[in-house]
Amino acid sequence: MENRILITDSNEPALNIYLEGLYTFYNSELSIGCFGETDGITPPDEKCTMWAHFGGKHSGACFIFDKNKLINEVEKKTRDYEKDMIVYNLDKLFLSSNNQFLNKPYKEFLKDSKSSILFKKHVDWNCEKEFRIVVFEVTFEIPILSCLQEVAFGPEMDLEIEEACIILINKHFNSEIKYGRMGYSGSGYLRPFRFFPK
Repeated sequence: MENRILITDSNEPALNIYLEGLYTFYNSELSIGCFGETDGITPPDEKCTMWAHFGGKHSGACFIFDKNKLINEVEKKTRDYEKDMIVYNLDKLFLSSNNQFLNKPYKEFLKDSKSSILFKKHVDWNCEKEFRIVVFEVTFEIPILSCLQEVAFGPEMDLEIEEACIILINKHFNSEIKYGRMGYSGSGYLRPFRFFPK
């Protein structure tokens, strides 16, 4: 969040105190889920940059969800949330003590400024095509049993970890979830030659 805000009068004590409290609230009172959305051309599990940044150096897994079902599961548990695609640009939110926000509760300020703070990132991250869910609760777990569609294991995943994951998948999803190990090609990743179950 810190790179989204530009303080125009940093010597103003009230503003600094408010922003310190806002940072604390943001980092301790929210549950944030970040998902890379497919562009309709490249399957989500074939994005090499995403594997490099978030896939444990290609040793992790890519979980592919049904977006609508995911949102439905969130809405079953809470209405106190925001969701949107991330906008990637270099814009900043300019704040000064002249702004009429210093008396706002932090949650209200974040909701009012959501397009500038909660759903905006630097242009260098635009390859993510990130969809984000922000829940205004300290701990929030999304039940994924009805949302998960596929699991693609990274080409460098330890075989013992992969086997443990497969046991969990079969135990909790009754063979309804497709899974398989990714392979390398000359230009990137290949989807598994065969997803199990058929």
